[in-house]
Amino acid sequence: MLRVRVPATSANLGSGFDMAALALDLYNQFDIKRYHRLVFKGFDPRFNHPDNLVYQSYLKALKHINPMTEAFTFHITLSENAIPVARGLGSSASCIIAGIMAANHFHELNLEGRDIFQLAVKLEGHADNVGAAIYGGLISVMQTGKEYTIIKHDIHKSFTFDLFIPDFTGDTKTLRDVVPTDFHRQDVVYQLERVAALFKAFKDGDITLLKEAVKDGIHQNKRIQVLKLYTYIHALSNDDCVMVLSGSGPTLLRIRGKGKVLPEQTTTLNKIESLQLSNGTTIEVLK
Repeated sequence: MLRVRVPATSANLGSGFDMAALALDLYNQFDIKRYHRLVFKGFDPRFNHPDNLVYQSYLKALKHINPMTEAFTFHITLSENAIPVARGLGSSASCIIAGIMAANHFHELNLEGRDIFQLAVKLEGHADNVGAAIYGGLISVMQTGKEYTIIKHDIHKSFTFDLFIPDFTGDTKTLRDVVPTDFHRQDVVYQLERVAALFKAFKDGDITLLKEAVKDGIHQNKRIQVLKLYTYIHALSNDDCVMVLSGSGPTLLRIRGKGKVLPEQTTTLNKIESLQLSNGTTIEVLK
């Protein structure tokens, strides 16, 4: 049996739209073994069919690498289910990575980490999301031609992370459509200034700098407005923390220093607090 454990991610990190993400120690764990028929266990019932994203990713990975190979059927168990679906925390990325890992293991494709990452980008579409999920920590991505390079960044040990997860999902088309396609020169400069400061603020543990560095003019404010999250942000933050949208939302990520006094939770959002950085996807072969 193959066990794949994939962490949650917060991509589109502040000003790092489509290029910066971090992985948190909140996981989906998949136990996968060959079986005489296709069986899913531990998933929401709406995903218990051959279109399940884990299995479809396995098929696509196998077809991409070795299209003449006959596919297997599996017993796939979601044995740890901590990443909520469609909340901006990388649930889809976790399934895609698990499927690729299954193809690599059961068909002995001999893919290395970089190969798995590049293939995951092709299947998932967001390099920052799968990059953080595979490699862990805080990352940025850089595209050169058709390939992506992962750059790892330090985060000060004083930072901890809280998630606030609404009980609703955002409409994907609406959240995509609010992102502009054209920008003025001053908007581009504004964004670049803050991306340049973003990774220094994380490295130095500088909340004041981070509060300014996460501001962006591309996606965040527009999506927060559509999702009607401003009331929650004001209720859950003060000068000792930073609030950003996780992915395209609707989950909110709060970044804070250890021991800082923050507002008591006064909302109905599901809170997961005191999370640390994850070291990324792990695999284990079990008898």
